[in-house]
Amino acid sequence: AAQEVLQQVLEAQERLEQLSVEQWAADDYTRALAIAAEGDDFYREREFASAQERYEQATASLTALENSIPERAQTAREAAKAAIESGDLERAQSQIALLDTLSPSDQALPILQQRIEALPEVQTAIVAAQSAANQRDFDEAVAQLTQALALDPAHQRVASLLESYQTDLADQRFRAFMSQGYAALEAADFDAADKAFTQAAKLRPGAGEPQSAQLELANARTAARLQSLRREGAEAEATEEWAQALAAYEQAFAIDPTIRFAQTGIERAKPRVELDQALKNWLKDKGRLVDPKILAAAQNTLDQARAVANQGPLLREQIIELEQLLDYARTPVTVTLTSDGLTDITLLRVKRLGAVESTQLTLRPGEYTAMGVRNGYRDVRVSFVVEPNASPEVDIRCTESL
Repeated sequence: AAQEVLQQVLEAQERLEQLSVEQWAADDYTRALAIAAEGDDFYREREFASAQERYEQATASLTALENSIPERAQTAREAAKAAIESGDLERAQSQIALLDTLSPSDQALPILQQRIEALPEVQTAIVAAQSAANQRDFDEAVAQLTQALALDPAHQRVASLLESYQTDLADQRFRAFMSQGYAALEAADFDAADKAFTQAAKLRPGAGEPQSAQLELANARTAARLQSLRREGAEAEATEEWAQALAAYEQAFAIDPTIRFAQTGIERAKPRVELDQALKNWLKDKGRLVDPKILAAAQNTLDQARAVANQGPLLREQIIELEQLLDYARTPVTVTLTSDGLTDITLLRVKRLGAVESTQLTLRPGEYTAMGVRNGYRDVRVSFVVEPNASPEVDIRCTESL
């Protein structure tokens, strides 16, 4: 029985020596062999029961060492990872060697070996990133760590540092965009301010600062636009371009109906636009002034123009032109109408003359039309112009028989 147990001791000893047990459990292994040596002493003294007992104790110790290999391999595996994370190349290499001894077919070995090979470059990148971060150069810090993570995608410290520096970079860019936006806003460069605030909002979706800045920008844009429209209106008024002035004030009123300058500007410009248009209409169509009602309307327009305070050069010129036109329209002119005594004549918009051979009328300057009617003959119409300092003769008679 002692020999059988001894055989178990020898087999376990051989297996452990093949696994270089003295490298990873030398003390425990030495103690187990010492127990087995005591068994040998009892065996030689033919105390087989005591020998068997010692051999069984040694076997249990050696078996315990064998059974501890998976746990020891796991410990070596985790220690290697920790050494890689801390940048301890020597310890990482020793732990990988131990793992290779304990578990040569361990699936983590190739990955850990690759990570150890990349460790010097990774450590260099970490140091460079930290140095760049200390100088607030987060772009460079992120670039270095991105490169390091590409070399060792499983490096948790690199991933954590990268996330931290990316946050710092985003904060730095956010503050930079906000500063650029406010600088552009102060310089009234609204498009540049909008672009900067928009970029800041993309870095921090839902953040209050860009929203507040955009509100300030909108208010500044509105204020600038209103100021521009006020200037446009004033400049148009100064040059008596009342339609343009009214358009500017109406645009301002559409933006903010409470703006006082827009309200008063519309009140001031609208009647001037109507007056200006009325003056232009009279001056371009003087032929209508032969009608007394139209002449009175033109006179009313002239009275309105004269009543305007602070008349500009354009209005004064229009007043003078309309005064001259009305004087022209009121100048009486003697006109002689001749016919055959058979044609019934009507001077349109003036009166019916009947059948006459010759008659004289006093007419105001303008365009007139005389119509002749005679039974059995085609009607005739004769248009003529009456001008001051002239004595026109107009013949109206129906000569074409039907």
